Amino acid sequence: MKKLLLITSIFISTELVSQTKNHSSFDYVHTNIESVILNDTVKLAISLLENYTNSKATYLVLYILDGKWFFSQGAALQTHFSRYKITPDLIIVEIENTSTQRNWYFNESEKFNQFLEQELIPTLDKGFRTNQERLLFG
Repeated sequence: MKKLLLITSIFISTELVSQTKNHSSFDYVHTNIESVILNDTVKLAISLLENYTNSKATYLVLYILDGKWFFSQGAALQTHFSRYKITPDLIIVEIENTSTQRNWYFNESEKFNQFLEQELIPTLDKGFRTNQERLLFG
């Protein structure tokens, strides 16, 4: 029962934090990548820590699939966890998709992996201070 209460509390607090942008310590950058491999436009939202511009540090990158559903929760949890040094600081990348683009994960998974390896990751590595450590969620 205590575990259920804790998990419920985390989700409730995540939703409250994710809906109040003023309390976020993240800066959002929206951009698109014209993917030759997928023959489609891929929309991204990239969340940077508040001190990103004043820092020379490099960061781990968390790629979130189905970003419209999970991005705000990921950013909110990172905000909370970074205050207490529970997780390392990281850059969060939302990969938006539509219902037709979900085929990337199933029917076109090989192409999607190529997109990640050959287009998305190199683009982010050139544009941001990444440290070559990556996580994929979704």
